[in-house]
Amino acid sequence: FIVLDTSSSMLFPVDSGHVNKLEFAVYLSAALIFLLQRQRDASGLITFSQQIDLFLPSKLKELHKKLLLSKLQALLDNQTELKERKTKISPVIHELAERLPKRSLVMIFSDFLVDEDLDDLIAALEHMRYNKNELILFHLYDQTLEINFEFEDRPFKFVDIETGEVLKLNPNSIRDSYQQRLKDYFNALKVRCGQLNIDFVECDINNDFVQVLVAYLLKRQKLY
Repeated sequence: FIVLDTSSSMLFPVDSGHVNKLEFAVYLSAALIFLLQRQRDASGLITFSQQIDLFLPSKLKELHKKLLLSKLQALLDNQTELKERKTKISPVIHELAERLPKRSLVMIFSDFLVDEDLDDLIAALEHMRYNKNELILFHLYDQTLEINFEFEDRPFKFVDIETGEVLKLNPNSIRDSYQQRLKDYFNALKVRCGQLNIDFVECDINNDFVQVLVAYLLKRQKLY
């Protein structure tokens, strides 16, 4: 199953002239669908923000593949409709743990930048693993802007894509503390995923997606 976060945070970077996180995830998903079909593996598609918005079960038929690709194309064509959609990953993963067939391979594409307690997210992932599902988390991010926080030394107006909240400041004044908090959060998430035998794949949207396909192939090799 391919599980896509379609909240507004995935539209970052906005109006930058290059691929945003959602577009990167969609292209990856399309490539994986073709790869799965060539291996005679069924594929399904799930999209979510605060709740599950689309749930298409896994099938192998050609007509089903075309349906999945059409839904992915619709996401690309209607990105403005995703604005101000907040993310709630934990409840969605809990619901999926109950709905998905056991021993499914579940690939979740998200930036994992959520206003949720890390323990809640881990509890949801534990629920998914308890039901014998294999998980790959694909962390989508912009290395230059989100991780390195590379902005000019001047005041900027930062707008929260999900809430519309505005913050005016000079990036240099918060860069060190911002980077440390981000590093601490994702390091903790990666450690906890490792403890649950969940693969955590980091995907800089400024790079190609070969690493993602390799991660999937390695996981499949382990399973079969």
